[in-house]
Amino acid sequence: MNDTLTTTSNHILLDTNILQFLQKARGNLATLIINYLVELTKDKFVLAISNFSIFELLDGCPTKEKEEKLIQTLETLVRFEVSTQVLATSARLSTLYRKEKAEYDNIEDGDKIIGSTSILTDSFILTANMRDFPRPFFIEEKIKHTIYKEGHNEKVISIYLLKPDIEAISYRFERRP
Repeated sequence: MNDTLTTTSNHILLDTNILQFLQKARGNLATLIINYLVELTKDKFVLAISNFSIFELLDGCPTKEKEEKLIQTLETLVRFEVSTQVLATSARLSTLYRKEKAEYDNIEDGDKIIGSTSILTDSFILTANMRDFPRPFFIEEKIKHTIYKEGHNEKVISIYLLKPDIEAISYRFERRP
């Protein structure tokens, strides 16, 4: 794992699960995640989301007040559209996953959309579920192990900063039958 981050973009695409942790966090978890996000922005990174995350976050929002607060928060982030190019790249990524390993079939379409947005924008992804962005297609750049208390129990959440491996993705895509 590298200490130096290599990318032509300074965007970090937040996976929906990071925002869900912030919404539902108990104890000091939200504060710890926010502190990490602030730390990343001090390193000159810009936080972004795929517009698909808006759907995932608003789906089932229990109250109008929570929905309005969430929308207000999301407006502070750079947003990437779910364009035809993103959808086509997501479909191609899905094809590559199926050819690589059967266990990749469980990756949801929203994560493929977020992954393809990362590929097309050359952005990092910040996620708490690395299985949704598997090797060899995405590479770990940093891991932040966050220890927090929930009631009387200490828990650990690992947050991964990932980079799409454009070379591996292109190589596999070009060599498909």
